Amino acid sequence: MRFAHMEFVSNLKATKLIVTHDLDMVRKICDRAIVMNCGKIVADGDIETPLDDNELLLSNSLL
Repeated sequence: MRFAHMEFVSNLKATKLIVTHDLDMVRKICDRAIVMNCGKIVADGDIETPLDDNELLLSNSLL
C-alpha cells in the first residue's frame, strides 16, 4: 500500500510539501530538501546537499 501512495505523490504535477522523517522516501521522490529543527530552517538545497551531510542529520535527530 505504501508504494502506491509514493507513486501517486511522485506523479503529481504540482508543488508538494512533504513532512517526514523517512529519508529513503524523500530521496526517491523529491528534488529538494529543507531540514527544520524547532520551527527553524537549518538547511535547504538540492536533495543530496542536506541528506548527505551526516553531521547535519545527526545534530537534527534524523540519523
